[in-house]
Amino acid sequence: MKLNNILKLRIFLFSLLGLIILFLIYQAVVPFGKITYKGNACGNSFFISKLKPTDRTSGECQNIITGDPVYFNLNTQRTFDSAKVTVNYKTSDQNSIIELGVLADAQKHYLLKPLENKILDNLNWSTLSENGIYLLQKKQKYEDVSKFLDNIKEIPRDKIATYYYNLPNANEIPNYGNYLASSKAFPSDSIPALRGAYQFYTYLERGNLDFIFKFKKLDNDKNEAGSIDVYYKNNLIKQGDISANSPIELTMENQPTGFYKIAVNTSDNIITEKIKSTQRIISFINKVQLAKTPEPGLITMTTDSSEIFIRTVNPDSLQKIKIGNKILNITETYKQFSQITNSAPADIKLAKDGVEIAGDGLFSFSAEALYNPSYKKINKNANLENVDYIITKYAPNNSTDLWKTKTVEFDLKNSFRYEGAYGFIISIPGLLADDEIDDFIELGNIEIKLKGRTLFEKVLSFKF
Repeated sequence: MKLNNILKLRIFLFSLLGLIILFLIYQAVVPFGKITYKGNACGNSFFISKLKPTDRTSGECQNIITGDPVYFNLNTQRTFDSAKVTVNYKTSDQNSIIELGVLADAQKHYLLKPLENKILDNLNWSTLSENGIYLLQKKQKYEDVSKFLDNIKEIPRDKIATYYYNLPNANEIPNYGNYLASSKAFPSDSIPALRGAYQFYTYLERGNLDFIFKFKKLDNDKNEAGSIDVYYKNNLIKQGDISANSPIELTMENQPTGFYKIAVNTSDNIITEKIKSTQRIISFINKVQLAKTPEPGLITMTTDSSEIFIRTVNPDSLQKIKIGNKILNITETYKQFSQITNSAPADIKLAKDGVEIAGDGLFSFSAEALYNPSYKKINKNANLENVDYIITKYAPNNSTDLWKTKTVEFDLKNSFRYEGAYGFIISIPGLLADDEIDDFIELGNIEIKLKGRTLFEKVLSFKF
């Protein structure tokens, strides 16, 4: 009888072990292509990691976000096509915008989507919706979104703002001949050395698009390269490889009039020593990283950003930077400093390079080289005094609930997965960990519903 009980216990334990193994295999393989992972900031989940870095979080579980941005990973044993992320949180009601994003590429660009925008939530404007698109009007003129879009060319561009909705960029500069005559020629060789990846707009009035790039490696032992991509009307029209051994000539003959976007995709190991071109307009998008050089001299920039963010990892680059008529004192390495601009455009003057400068607009190295072909975008410093229309895919919701639950969806097919993990970011623009303002975001539960190919579909896709 005793032997029988021991045998039954062993069978039970082996069965339990077998079930656990099968469950873990199921969790890893996900044979039916769908699975849901849940995490709590105070719990330990293998799949959803804790928030990092910890110097931007607080609380017993490190679940209170006190600085922007913070990150977490989703660890999976296989790839998926899409993710539906549901976040439960409460706020101190002192931050206007909360965004969630997924890592898009190795250059650490994130595809962001809105969780909350109090500027739009609290706006007492007329609101229309159509097929997931929302039109906010200061004074209602259009009865549906389609009529607004059909007549958009008749509306002055400065009267329209966007938020997570892409309206077509301007394709021409009105009276470009007069623009050329009234502006000084911009010497492109005044662009200082840049580090890592960057993007810029340029403009061509029919003819040849021509650029010469000169690159070098900081560490020759690394086999890193990259690419130069050229876009016209958001379509990739040319792509070339980066070489650090010789100048790269980018020439495209007989191109149509319009704005072109040029993206240099590479790592921080690559320095762009020179950019030469006959184009008048070279406007860098959102960010430039000035490389550290022995004798930089005075650097002058112009931006239409409403707020400037500057940081450096170089002790020699600590300095006072003039932004408009204000001084921003960069006193620490690895810390991000910010300054709201008084007006757009604003001048930036630096005595030293080796800093990263970012913002919500464009940057150029002369006032004549700056031209923004896109519509005004809503950010935490948005001035809506002269704006009559806002178009967005964000659904305004003036909820008074203490704890809020929001869901956003991501296409994972074009995201970047590193060492078995998808990277996510929570961004709260303006939330600083080391200021004296008691503002925060407290994170509760995170639920991630994943969808991908079934095991059967994967087997069928194999080529024997």
